[in-house]
Parts: sequence; C-alpha cells; structure tokens
Amino acid sequence: MIPLYTSGQVRQFDRDVIERSQVPSIVLMENAAKNIYQISVSELKLNPENDFIGIVCGRGNNGGDGYALARHFLNAGYHVLLVSLFDLSKHSPDAAVNLSILLQSKNSYPNLDHVNYKSLIDLAPLYKVTVLFEAILGSGVKGPVEPELRPVIRKMNSVEARKIAIDIPAGIDVDKGSVPGDSKDSEGDTVFKADITISLAAFKRGLFFGDGYLHSGRVIPAEIGFRFDPELLPSEDYLIEPEDCYYSLPVKERGIHKYSGGRLLIIAGSKTYPGAAVLSAKAALKTGCGSIKLAVPASIYTVIIAQLNQPELIVVQYDDQGKGFFNPEALAELKDVLSESDALLIGPGLGRTVETVMVVKELLKSEVAAVLDADGINAITSSVSEFPLNKVILTPHPGEFSRLAGKSLELMRQDLLSAGKSFAEENNVFLVYKDFRTIIFGDSGESFINTTGNQGLAKIGSGDVLAGMIAGFYAQYNDREKAVLSGVYLHGLAADILSANKTFYGYSASDIIQIIPEAIKLLRESVDTSLS
Repeated sequence: MIPLYTSGQVRQFDRDVIERSQVPSIVLMENAAKNIYQISVSELKLNPENDFIGIVCGRGNNGGDGYALARHFLNAGYHVLLVSLFDLSKHSPDAAVNLSILLQSKNSYPNLDHVNYKSLIDLAPLYKVTVLFEAILGSGVKGPVEPELRPVIRKMNSVEARKIAIDIPAGIDVDKGSVPGDSKDSEGDTVFKADITISLAAFKRGLFFGDGYLHSGRVIPAEIGFRFDPELLPSEDYLIEPEDCYYSLPVKERGIHKYSGGRLLIIAGSKTYPGAAVLSAKAALKTGCGSIKLAVPASIYTVIIAQLNQPELIVVQYDDQGKGFFNPEALAELKDVLSESDALLIGPGLGRTVETVMVVKELLKSEVAAVLDADGINAITSSVSEFPLNKVILTPHPGEFSRLAGKSLELMRQDLLSAGKSFAEENNVFLVYKDFRTIIFGDSGESFINTTGNQGLAKIGSGDVLAGMIAGFYAQYNDREKAVLSGVYLHGLAADILSANKTFYGYSASDIIQIIPEAIKLLRESVDTSLS
C-alpha cells in the first residue's frame, strides 16, 4: 500500500530533516524546485524553443518553490513569465531570498518577464504561456482562499495552457480533500484546476479523493533531497496497490471442494427490481466462490430464471404470498440455508416495504457474516447502532452513508475521511463508500482509497456487481479486509479493461461480470512475486 499523509505530518518531516541534518530550509526548497523542473520537462516533454513558462507565486514557501523553479527554467533557456502576487516585504524569508535573487540577476535573464500583480489586467500576459505553474498557497495554508486571490485563480483556470500545481492545487484543503465552504461565493468554488500536481516530500491524502481528486489531475511525487521514511511517521490512510489485491485473493488449496470453497447465500430481488439479484449472483460466481444460493420471492422465480441463464447457481424460492418481496415468513423458510452458509449478501433490489425492513432487522439481530447493500442498508439506517456489525460489510453510496451517519451530504463531504473513520470504528464495521473514488474504511480507523475504475461505472447495476464480488470473496474466507480489497480493486480493474476496448460509454454492468476472470488473470500476471 502507498501511505498518504496529512500536511502536518509532512511539515513535521521537514522540521525533523532540518533539525537532524542541520540542512537550511532554503536548501530543501532548492532541491524541490530542481525536481519539479526535471519532472515537468520529462512529463510534458518541454522544449525551450516551443514552450513559454508562466509561474504565479504567492508570499509563502510555496511561492518560494515557484521562484526557485523560475530560475531553473531560465538557466535552461526558457522564456519565463513570473507573476508576484505580493510585495517582496510580505514574503516568507525563504521566498523573499529566491525572489531577490531573480530581481538582482534580472540583467542576466533577458528571457524573464516579471509582473507585480495589482489588478486582473496584469494577468493578461498569461494567455501567451504554454505551461502554467500555480505556486500560490501550498499545503500549509488552511481555511478558505482569501477573497482577493479568488479572481486570480479563476483567471488562471481560463488560460489555455497545461497547468501544474506545486504541492497542491490552491483552494484544496489537503487534509480533508475538500474546498472549504467559505471559499464558495456567487461564482462557485475557488480552486485551481490542475492537469498535474507535483506533491512534495510525500503524497498528501487530500489529493486522492473528493474535490482534491477532481482538481489535482495526475499526481506525481517529488523528493526534497531526503527520503520520506514511512516508519518514522506511520500513516493510517493508503492508496491500494495491485499487490494488496493479489495477496488478498483466496488461496485455492489442492484439497478444496465446492463446500470448503465458500458457501454464499444471497437474499435479493423483488418484483420491482429482479435484475439486481441476477447481477449480484452472477458476479459472485465469477469470484471463485464454491456454492452460491440465490433466494428470491416465489412469485418472481420465473422472471429471475429467464434473466439468469446460469445453471451453476442454485435458486431458492421462498413463499412470498404473491407479494413479490421479502417478508417475515421467508426468514423461517431460509433458516436452514442461512445456517449452512459462510456469508450472506442481502439488499440488492430487495425493496423497502415495511415487512422487508422488519425482516432484515430481525435477521441482523444475531451476529452474521454479511454484506449489506442498497435496501439492506436502508433497512437499518435509523437504528444502525442497535445491531452487532462486527462481521458486517456495508456498501453505501454517498446518499446512503449520509443517512447512516446522520449528517448532511455537504457537511459529510467537507471532511469525508473523518466521517467514514469514526463511523466504521464506532460501529466495528467495514464500510465501502461508493463514489467517483471508492474508499474503504476499516474498523480500526484506517482508510484505503481505490486506484482502479473509471467513469463508465456510473451506470445502474454496477453497485450490484460490486456487492456480489465482495460477498463472493467474503464467503471464501472470514476476512472482511481481504474481501473488500479484492472486490473493490478487481471491480475497478475490470472496468478499466473494458474502457480500453469499449470506451466509458460502451459497457454495462453485465459486461463487467464477464470480464472479472480476465481482471484476476491480469492481476496475477502483473504482480511480481519473485521478491516476496
């Protein structure tokens, strides 16, 4: 896993380096600028003959990085437009030194255009640049963007150039991954929209989810001359890597048989949503689960069978008295099937009738290894603390989690990691938060941000497939963390494989199911286990 850090942890690293090695902070700034220069030239294939560099600098050390960067570009023969948003007297000590070097050496740099910003008209020359660096605020700044800087950032966003944020895009709270509410005005959010963000010293967690993910573009790390040692500053937030999924896959021993290979019961579907049951069951089958039983209302059995076309799946009918949904009488019928199962998936397409809610609650009163999705989650939303969830995995989308946590969607998204961690810890549950970036929250206060998947997953049925995959893996071993890591990562990987051939537009949830084996195969072939 790739560890992610708060801005406070990274600042602590800087202080430790300075104290331990007696390296002046301005040397770390110089190292950072040098690496930013090299990364930018390499990634964007820059050339002094074709590229005109624009750098907009604030008054803090982030601005100092920008000033030092300008010198590296000038020394390499690039034409640089440098914009200082504040007077020299208002700069941090290191930023002031780097700006002074440029100003005092101006005769040596005929390719330097320096602008002291006073009004928006001073930014007009930015429309000539081909690459635009934003070095205004940095990760040390908290709270909303100052009102006088908001028009500057919006003007920069309107420039048709490749945009690079140094450390973080201005306007993002790098710890919370959100735009502070006070940064919003009549024109909307104020945040720099980067194509690339070069994160200094270590990856900051807020660049990989929420607003941070939406506005950071591709995130690339840059060293500051000293390696960030995760053992000295342990993290509780991580990016999922292929190896994490690979080592979470169930081990298929030689003596395995169909009942030792995982027994899953799925209670899903109703007369309104029969397809959800079909999708989740077929997805679970592709995870390698040994035995899968799908329990459905008898009145929709023929509908399910017609859609299923999967003879390997056992379909169990329960008497629904022609109502077409899960009811109290069904629970007694399914008691023996449930007792013979290693895990339960309940919720996809189940419906929200009063009777269904009542029977789901009754089922969860005893400890049961279960994945709750969709209407399974909705059934316990108002009373989640009443149930033992130490063997349960919840898979809510933002609206469902908002109701679970009892917080408005807007408030929750302002500090999503804190909301997810506290909920999972307090309820001893594993939570799979399904958004444009899926985040797994563990029961011990950690978070795992998924790195696979794409926009094509934003279609009906994708969540049913994910629930089936997680449940299929959970039934094969009694380990919630491994089940969610495997299911979430491979679900996204299958979508990535499909998007390469069919684009985001051209595949459906059913297509994801068909590609699961290919995703597992690709994962197994791509992970080098020779060093383990």
